Amino acid sequence: MLVFEPIYTDGLAQISYLVGDSKAAVAAVIDPRRDVDVYLDLAREKGLRIAYAIETHIHADFVSGAQALAERSGAEIIGGCSPDYAFKLRQAADGEVLELGQVSLEIIYSPGHTPEHISLLLRDGQQGDEPFALFTGDTLFNLDVGRPDLLGEDSTKQLAAQLYATLFTRYLPLGERVEIYPVTARARRAASRSATGGAPRLATSCCSTRRSTSGATRPNSSTGCSAACPSRRVTTRG
Repeated sequence: MLVFEPIYTDGLAQISYLVGDSKAAVAAVIDPRRDVDVYLDLAREKGLRIAYAIETHIHADFVSGAQALAERSGAEIIGGCSPDYAFKLRQAADGEVLELGQVSLEIIYSPGHTPEHISLLLRDGQQGDEPFALFTGDTLFNLDVGRPDLLGEDSTKQLAAQLYATLFTRYLPLGERVEIYPVTARARRAASRSATGGAPRLATSCCSTRRSTSGATRPNSSTGCSAACPSRRVTTRG
């Protein structure tokens, strides 16, 4: 049975997620905060083993708890492709599927806010083959999108173009019924609208949706990681 637990962090407007399968007794934590006791306590309460600590991107607005969670639970840290990570993790492939019993998370490369950004498409075998939720990290919020200018002027134009491509070629084809779950709770109205054109209207459309009828989009070559991170399917151990 699907386990889906959002964890809100007061003062940071940050949301992390514990997702898993209660029958298989396995789960993943998406964008864990520094205080990891909340995940360990919740997993213990529900009888779950935390198999993965997943970073949607390199965070600049809060301290990641991925390393602490991995040390205390034995979870494997998963992230996108980048030489800029300051800790050990497995850089996963675009299209890779992390299986948590009958629940699965498909990794979708979604650069734009940062070059290494990934999103996670959620499926539950008990509800059918179609995805029904997308964890968007800091790419797509309620009524807004992530900023592409935070890494400096030299990379803003390229990241803005990647953000546009992510929204319209990776997210939009998922259909009008996929629920959107960002890592940041508030709408970011200060996002670079001049760089992303109509993207804020796209966010409004996606955030009012429910369940996809078209399935996941396939990997493309714009991420630059296809050679370093070949696509594969992963099943959790034990």
